[in-house]
Amino acid sequence: MKESNCFIFLGMICVLSFNIAAHAQDSSKTSPGTPDQVIADLISDNETKSRNAALQIRNTADLNWLPRLAPLLESPQGRSRQIVTMLVLGIYPDKAFDFFSKASSSETVFAREAAMYGLARIPAITVIDPLFKGTTDTDETVRNAALRGLQLICRPNGAQLFTALQTRDESPLASRHPAESKLQDQLSGLDFSRHSHQWKAVWQDLASRKTILAIQSRYLKSIEDQSLATALENVFASNNTWAAKPVLQTDLNYAFSMVNLVAGSSKEITIAATPDEIDRTRFLGYDLERAVQTRLVIDLWLQAPHLYTRTVQISNGKLLVDIDLEDSPGLFAGIGLLNISYWQSRVSSGKTGTILFDANTGAWLAEEVKDSNGKIVWKAESTFADNSPEFKPAVILIQMPEGQVGAKRYDLKFKAEFAKTAGVYHLVRATMHENTSDESGDSPPQLRALAELTLSTDNPVED
Repeated sequence: MKESNCFIFLGMICVLSFNIAAHAQDSSKTSPGTPDQVIADLISDNETKSRNAALQIRNTADLNWLPRLAPLLESPQGRSRQIVTMLVLGIYPDKAFDFFSKASSSETVFAREAAMYGLARIPAITVIDPLFKGTTDTDETVRNAALRGLQLICRPNGAQLFTALQTRDESPLASRHPAESKLQDQLSGLDFSRHSHQWKAVWQDLASRKTILAIQSRYLKSIEDQSLATALENVFASNNTWAAKPVLQTDLNYAFSMVNLVAGSSKEITIAATPDEIDRTRFLGYDLERAVQTRLVIDLWLQAPHLYTRTVQISNGKLLVDIDLEDSPGLFAGIGLLNISYWQSRVSSGKTGTILFDANTGAWLAEEVKDSNGKIVWKAESTFADNSPEFKPAVILIQMPEGQVGAKRYDLKFKAEFAKTAGVYHLVRATMHENTSDESGDSPPQLRALAELTLSTDNPVED
């Protein structure tokens, strides 16, 4: 899915809202104009005229403005649509759903796109149906806007959440969107026969643990070969304990430190997360027990086997799953926590992949990704603690021959070590090395960044 202007759009809404509030005291200086003149001024490039027109509409809050505002959503000018959306959401909250719902059925792509963003900002369960309808629109722009709108329903305020995670004070997080539960119900029973690839880009940001388990159950029922179904069931059971948004039911507290050896910089972070905060953080793509930033192929597949699976087979005691990574979000691994990273590498060129499991235990053994030319761009493998009754990786090793860090590419090796303490599976240490060579040939890998984690927590219960 192409990158959306959603967040730019929302940022402009906030700026416009601020401007109106900041200049409300000047409303007495605004001369009333004719309705046609007010509308013309509203979408004018003259900021003063536009602000004064918005103030006049706000101060009167006359419902007769709505039929005059509606045609502006048809405009190809994004600014006009943004201003109208801001005004309707701010001045007519009780009428906003009807306003944008009608726009969602417009013959104009611009109006339907604006409607998706407007609907997503309305705190009502009724927005789900028109948003899901938008995901099957004939126009890709509208489909993308609908998907981004659904993301907004699940997405917490990142800055607010990250602050809450680093304090033991009561979380100031706002309540969840009232449509979130219905959204998950719709996802669980979704028909993916149309536009199935478009869901890949947003699935991790949308699906809850409950939805993921429901999707896995649906997928298992579609497997006719009983031996394959049994092996897949073991895979889900073994790996859902450490991936696929596992649920922690008690607080998670630890100290995390990381060092960028190349830049000579370091960072220490203390995490004090409640179960609700841990759950919400997963909707931003972070797993706090892993701490370091990783997205593996197994993470994508476990959450959406219906979207990624090409073929499944058992051979020599191993379960091999061939994966379609076309249109999927990129893979990444690096030293960091939350939105702070050192030497985080992204791999976005993967087109096909293979995941290898033990057919009997379901343990994840390895994965490999190739680009469109058949070149290996990602390899990951796991090792397990001796005599452990569980199949959570004790070590994850990732090779990225052309890992992208910023604008440059490096031959990288990432290693993350995990342990189980007081009932919680957590990171212990992680390193990022660069494979380099000199005139004499290969030289030893160079350590570029490292991280360590010290856990202090009660016994969490995993779901």
